[in-house]
Amino acid sequence: KESAYVGESVSKVACAKATPSFCTMVDWEVPESAIQTAVTAKSDLQVELLTINFQGTKKCRRDYTRLHCRYLYPECGSNGNAVRPCRSECQKFNKRCPGSLLRPCDTFPTENCSLGGKKKNSTSKTSITTTNTTASLPLRK
Repeated sequence: KESAYVGESVSKVACAKATPSFCTMVDWEVPESAIQTAVTAKSDLQVELLTINFQGTKKCRRDYTRLHCRYLYPECGSNGNAVRPCRSECQKFNKRCPGSLLRPCDTFPTENCSLGGKKKNSTSKTSITTTNTTASLPLRK
Protein backbone atom coordinates (compact mmCIF):
# COMPACT_ATOMS: atom_id res chain seq x y z
CA LYS A 1 0.00 0.00 0.00
CA GLU A 2 1.09 3.52 -0.69
CA SER A 3 -0.13 6.67 1.01
CA ALA A 4 -2.27 8.99 -1.11
CA TYR A 5 -2.94 11.52 1.65
CA VAL A 6 -1.66 11.74 5.21
CA GLY A 7 -3.47 9.02 7.11
CA GLU A 8 -5.07 7.48 4.00
CA SER A 9 -3.64 4.55 2.10
CA VAL A 10 -4.54 3.13 -1.29
CA SER A 11 -3.88 -0.40 -2.51
CA LYS A 12 -2.13 -0.43 -5.87
CA VAL A 13 -3.23 -2.97 -8.47
CA ALA A 14 -1.06 -3.55 -11.52
CA CYS A 15 -2.45 -2.67 -14.93
CA ALA A 16 -0.98 -3.77 -18.22
CA LYS A 17 -1.48 -3.45 -21.96
CA ALA A 18 -3.42 -6.48 -23.19
CA THR A 19 -2.93 -7.85 -26.70
CA PRO A 20 -5.74 -10.35 -27.25
CA SER A 21 -5.82 -12.22 -30.54
CA PHE A 22 -9.52 -11.61 -31.29
CA CYS A 23 -10.50 -8.55 -29.25
CA THR A 24 -8.13 -6.36 -31.23
CA MET A 25 -10.00 -3.14 -30.36
CA VAL A 26 -8.59 -3.37 -26.83
CA ASP A 27 -6.16 -0.45 -26.79
CA TRP A 28 -6.43 0.44 -23.10
CA GLU A 29 -4.71 -0.84 -20.00
CA VAL A 30 -6.43 -3.75 -18.26
CA PRO A 31 -6.09 -5.02 -14.66
CA GLU A 32 -3.58 -7.89 -14.77
CA SER A 33 -6.02 -10.14 -12.92
CA ALA A 34 -8.56 -9.72 -15.76
CA ILE A 35 -5.89 -10.61 -18.34
CA GLN A 36 -4.98 -13.78 -16.44
CA THR A 37 -8.65 -14.76 -16.06
CA ALA A 38 -9.28 -14.26 -19.79
CA VAL A 39 -6.20 -16.32 -20.72
CA THR A 40 -7.06 -19.16 -18.32
CA ALA A 41 -10.70 -19.34 -19.43
CA LYS A 42 -9.82 -18.94 -23.13
CA SER A 43 -12.45 -16.19 -23.16
CA ASP A 44 -11.08 -14.55 -26.31
CA LEU A 45 -11.69 -17.78 -28.23
CA GLN A 46 -15.24 -18.09 -26.83
CA VAL A 47 -16.17 -14.61 -28.04
CA GLU A 48 -14.59 -15.30 -31.43
CA LEU A 49 -16.53 -18.55 -31.92
CA LEU A 50 -19.82 -16.98 -30.82
CA THR A 51 -19.22 -14.00 -33.11
CA ILE A 52 -18.55 -16.29 -36.09
CA ASN A 53 -21.84 -18.13 -35.45
CA PHE A 54 -23.77 -14.95 -34.59
CA GLN A 55 -27.29 -14.87 -36.07
CA GLY A 56 -28.05 -11.18 -36.36
CA THR A 57 -27.29 -7.98 -38.23
CA LYS A 58 -23.74 -6.82 -38.89
CA LYS A 59 -24.27 -3.94 -36.45
CA CYS A 60 -25.47 -6.33 -33.71
CA ARG A 61 -22.47 -8.59 -34.38
CA ARG A 62 -20.05 -5.65 -34.14
CA ASP A 63 -21.72 -4.31 -30.98
CA TYR A 64 -21.80 -7.82 -29.47
CA THR A 65 -18.06 -8.21 -30.02
CA ARG A 66 -17.26 -4.78 -28.56
CA LEU A 67 -19.49 -5.28 -25.51
CA HIS A 68 -18.02 -8.67 -24.63
CA CYS A 69 -14.43 -7.66 -25.33
CA ARG A 70 -14.90 -4.62 -23.06
CA TYR A 71 -16.32 -6.97 -20.40
CA LEU A 72 -13.47 -9.50 -20.71
CA TYR A 73 -10.77 -6.84 -20.94
CA PRO A 74 -12.13 -4.01 -18.75
CA GLU A 75 -10.43 -0.65 -18.55
CA CYS A 76 -8.16 -0.11 -15.57
CA GLY A 77 -9.83 2.27 -13.12
CA SER A 78 -8.06 4.95 -11.12
CA ASN A 79 -6.99 2.40 -8.49
CA GLY A 80 -6.42 -0.50 -10.88
CA ASN A 81 -9.98 -1.76 -10.43
CA ALA A 82 -11.86 -3.25 -13.39
CA VAL A 83 -14.21 -0.77 -15.11
CA ARG A 84 -16.61 -2.95 -17.09
CA PRO A 85 -19.49 -1.83 -19.33
CA CYS A 86 -22.59 -0.72 -17.39
CA ARG A 87 -25.64 -2.93 -17.00
CA SER A 88 -27.76 -0.31 -18.77
CA GLU A 89 -25.53 -0.60 -21.87
CA CYS A 90 -26.00 -4.38 -21.82
CA GLN A 91 -29.78 -3.98 -21.47
CA LYS A 92 -29.91 -1.55 -24.41
CA PHE A 93 -27.92 -4.00 -26.54
CA ASN A 94 -30.15 -6.90 -25.47
CA LYS A 95 -33.26 -4.92 -26.43
CA ARG A 96 -31.81 -4.13 -29.90
CA CYS A 97 -30.34 -7.59 -30.47
CA PRO A 98 -32.31 -10.07 -28.29
CA GLY A 99 -31.11 -13.55 -27.40
CA SER A 100 -27.48 -13.08 -28.34
CA LEU A 101 -25.57 -12.46 -25.10
CA LEU A 102 -22.77 -14.63 -23.78
CA ARG A 103 -23.60 -13.63 -20.18
CA PRO A 104 -26.74 -12.20 -18.55
CA CYS A 105 -27.00 -8.44 -18.06
CA ASP A 106 -27.28 -8.84 -14.29
CA THR A 107 -23.57 -9.75 -14.26
CA PHE A 108 -22.75 -6.23 -15.52
CA PRO A 109 -22.18 -3.53 -12.86
CA THR A 110 -24.49 -0.58 -12.20
CA GLU A 111 -21.81 1.67 -10.63
CA ASN A 112 -18.14 2.33 -11.33
CA CYS A 113 -18.70 1.19 -14.88
CA SER A 114 -18.26 2.45 -18.43
CA LEU A 115 -20.97 3.72 -20.78
CA GLY A 116 -19.55 3.21 -24.26
CA GLY A 117 -16.06 4.07 -23.07
CA LYS A 118 -17.11 6.92 -20.73
CA LYS A 119 -16.65 6.08 -17.06
CA LYS A 120 -19.60 6.38 -14.69
CA ASN A 121 -18.54 6.64 -11.04
CA SER A 122 -20.72 6.46 -7.97
CA THR A 123 -18.28 8.56 -5.93
CA SER A 124 -15.23 10.66 -6.63
CA LYS A 125 -12.05 9.39 -5.01
CA THR A 126 -8.43 10.16 -5.71
CA SER A 127 -6.19 7.13 -5.97
CA ILE A 128 -3.00 5.84 -7.55
CA THR A 129 -2.62 3.44 -10.47
CA THR A 130 0.49 1.42 -11.17
CA THR A 131 1.18 0.82 -14.86
CA ASN A 132 4.69 -0.55 -15.02
CA THR A 133 4.10 -3.97 -16.57
CA THR A 134 3.22 -5.35 -19.97
CA ALA A 135 1.28 -8.56 -20.50
CA SER A 136 0.22 -10.23 -23.69
CA LEU A 137 -2.03 -13.08 -24.61
CA PRO A 138 -0.84 -16.01 -26.70
CA LEU A 139 -1.32 -15.64 -30.44
CA ARG A 140 -3.92 -17.74 -32.16
CA LYS A 141 -2.56 -20.28 -34.64
